[in-house]
Amino acid sequence: MSKLMKKLRGFTLIESVIALFCLTLVVLLLASNLQLIKHANEFLPQSNDVAYAYVKLDNFLQKDGGFSIDTENSTSKKMVIQKSRQKEPGITVSYVVEFYQSMIRVRGNSSGHMPLIVKISSATFRICDDGFQISLRERNGQVSELYFKASLLEQTT
Repeated sequence: MSKLMKKLRGFTLIESVIALFCLTLVVLLLASNLQLIKHANEFLPQSNDVAYAYVKLDNFLQKDGGFSIDTENSTSKKMVIQKSRQKEPGITVSYVVEFYQSMIRVRGNSSGHMPLIVKISSATFRICDDGFQISLRERNGQVSELYFKASLLEQTT
């Protein structure tokens, strides 16, 4: 009978317990590393998001011949922009770039909006000589200033 026991291959009870312990240890380490990476992402500066949003908005504003600023309806919390369409001469479309519920967004006359930058604690808009400026403070304390140059220098009043 002892010869039979020596020839059997397989795991003993102690080997199975050790394997389960190692598996549990690896799973716990992976879970804690995943949680650490998730929290580290929140604290890293998100300057790429601001730069990407700046390029996206600037490309949109400069498309179809640029834009002009409606100085009468613009405030420190929103900038009203007039764009004329090249495909339909004489038709002007209004867009509003505004700070709303911790984000900067663009909306048109119809319903809907496009979020540009999220997780913003404050933002102010200012009309400059040749365009407008957005000063924003992110929730992590980072401050950014974005400048947009108007191609159409006449500003509507």
